[in-house]
Amino acid sequence: MDNYKPDLNKFFADPEWHYVEEMLSKKAESLRDIGTISLDLSAETIKAIVAGRQETIKLVDDFKHDVAQYRTINQTKNTSFK
Repeated sequence: MDNYKPDLNKFFADPEWHYVEEMLSKKAESLRDIGTISLDLSAETIKAIVAGRQETIKLVDDFKHDVAQYRTINQTKNTSFK
């Protein structure tokens, strides 16, 4: 997280940032529904689709975790005594 620009604090600290997180969560959650995968596909293709979805869900979760860490670090910096 150290390589992010300081301007990101404004972006992540925006009071409406939670809407972005909600949107990402809904999209990631829809990927968990394996009922949307056609069973007419080959086993290899289904395996690749499931693996891709799992990786995408992991990346979204990691991103949300990183943002939370970034926000916590910057809130601590902004509230600490100088």
